[in-house]
Amino acid sequence: MEKLKKKVTIVLLALMMTMVFFANAQAKAGCNHKHTGRTWIIAEKANCNHTGRKKQLCVRCRKVLLEKVIPKTKHKWKLTRKRRTRYDCLKCGGVKLKNEYGGWSYYFP
Repeated sequence: MEKLKKKVTIVLLALMMTMVFFANAQAKAGCNHKHTGRTWIIAEKANCNHTGRKKQLCVRCRKVLLEKVIPKTKHKWKLTRKRRTRYDCLKCGGVKLKNEYGGWSYYFP
C-alpha cells in the first residue's frame, strides 16, 4: 500500500509540473483577445504619509492595462493638549506640536 501511495504521488507531481510548464509557455505567448477592463484593483492604499497605486486589469486574462497613483490623503488633526498645543492625527498617529518659536514640529510613526 505504501509503494502505491508513493507512485501515485510521483505521478501527480510530474503531472502538476508539466501543467505548470505549459501554462507558463501559454502565458508568455500572449493572449489573442481584445483587452477589456473596467475594474480597478487597489494595489497599495494611500494614507497620510504615502501615495497609493491602483491598477486596471483585463477581465479575461488579468493583464495590467493601466496603473495610476492614488494621491496622499490629508491628515485628520485633533487637538489633544491645549496647554502645549498638541494635535494628533486620527488616521496615522502622527503628532503636530507648536514649538517655542511659533512654528510647528511634526512627528510621524
